[in-house]
Amino acid sequence: MRLPTRRLQLSPLPGSRAEVPKQNDSRSEPIKVLFWIQNFFGGVVMTPCSVRGILSMAVMVLFLNNPALQADTQHAERAHEAGDYKTAFTEFLGEAQKRNAVAQGWLGLMYYRGEGVSKDYQEALKWFQEAAQQQDPRGLNGMGILHQYGRAVKKDYAKALEWYRRSAELGYAAAKNNIGYMYEEGLGLPQDIDMAAILYRESAEQGYGMAQNNLGLLYAKGKGVKKDGVQAHMWLNLAVSNGFKPAEKWLKRVEKELTPEQVVEAKRLAQDWVEKSGRGEGEGPDK
Repeated sequence: MRLPTRRLQLSPLPGSRAEVPKQNDSRSEPIKVLFWIQNFFGGVVMTPCSVRGILSMAVMVLFLNNPALQADTQHAERAHEAGDYKTAFTEFLGEAQKRNAVAQGWLGLMYYRGEGVSKDYQEALKWFQEAAQQQDPRGLNGMGILHQYGRAVKKDYAKALEWYRRSAELGYAAAKNNIGYMYEEGLGLPQDIDMAAILYRESAEQGYGMAQNNLGLLYAKGKGVKKDGVQAHMWLNLAVSNGFKPAEKWLKRVEKELTPEQVVEAKRLAQDWVEKSGRGEGEGPDK
């Protein structure tokens, strides 16, 4: 799912002089690979789409031919989902030390939250950086969180937005939600509730609980979308189902303003959404 392009030009930010993470150096090796591919195919001029397709297939082939890469973190992720944070932490640590980017991203998140280990923003920074260097979307998003809230680094909204953008471009739902929040609050860029609603919806459609809560609140207040209590109830209900506990109080407030028939309709819409999408990230809030 691609990010909306209207006004979502975060690098460079309009009117911002803050330094943002440079991507040119990290792309130098892939560019060399592209020239090698072009030469291999007899010097044929290749379009960005054809190059992207070839690279995607190459990565897929490498991934599918190495089942170990797919299984390395699965047990740890299941342990985390079950609330067994100590087991998850131990297993993620072992894989992270082998430079497994997925494990590094998870380890940064667990240090950030204090799950299975004492909360430590410096350690979170260390592992988020390791993961981000390998373009892991959770690591990139984690770097954005640290810069947005000034934890282990200097608070810098421009850098936060740039990290979030890089993660969102890889499809990471939490990053889309985080950019949406910055649009809603006008943090580091002009306030734009309409854009916030668009990004919350993209993230919510991927099953991210915090975004479902945020979208539900916009419907409840009529901000960025037409006020609709049934839609508000639907999204808040989905957020609660995905484990986002702050949505519970908002759901109760919205429900009080609806008729019994409207509540039944909202619950039906939520159930239909689950059956059609089957999506739910299950990772919980990143803040």
